[in-house]
Amino acid sequence: MIDAGKLTRWYDAQAPCYRLWRNRYGGALQERTAALLAQSGADPERLLDAGCGTGLFAVEFARRWPRAAVVGADASTGMLHAARREALRLGVRNVAWYRADVAALPHPDGCFDAIVAAGLLPNLADPHAALSELSRVVAPGGAIVVVEFDRAAMTRATRLFFGLMIFGWRIVSLLRPRFRFARRWGVEESTIDAAAFEASLASCGLAVRRVERAQQHLLYAL
Repeated sequence: MIDAGKLTRWYDAQAPCYRLWRNRYGGALQERTAALLAQSGADPERLLDAGCGTGLFAVEFARRWPRAAVVGADASTGMLHAARREALRLGVRNVAWYRADVAALPHPDGCFDAIVAAGLLPNLADPHAALSELSRVVAPGGAIVVVEFDRAAMTRATRLFFGLMIFGWRIVSLLRPRFRFARRWGVEESTIDAAAFEASLASCGLAVRRVERAQQHLLYAL
């Protein structure tokens, strides 16, 4: 079980350097996610990046759809601060940032034409609740795209990098228990297995429209 408060503290602490590694998975991944939204019929006027982190997707999509109102929501104030700073650096003005629990969003039903959730679900104690909430706030006919690391596609180098990050977290959390957000945390917990994830989506009543792979990630259009 994940302790959400301690996980948020951990992301707050690493926010200043998070983009240094996460942005390696921009580019093609952003392109394929945008293409999936387009193929799903989305021409968004309102787009939500749920669990936006440092704004990798929210900023790109605000630039791609300049007439859209883009919202980035995250539980970490540190991550949101980094996202705001990046948007300001790039002169992106059509994106708003706020702190929120993605399982209890402050929006009415059917509020967004398109939703992206990237690197989010393995970090939640109850991913089903988050998926249900995203289903609630997406408009009829709208699109949800989920992006997660594909465990089976990870290269040896990526696994080694993840292992080093996880080892670092274990050392820090031993010294600073306020960061120990889980008893066990490894590659298996921080990535997804396609078959198990698709079964989880089905148990939530979510139909998969399309699946793609890019940069060691799985992308699901729902």
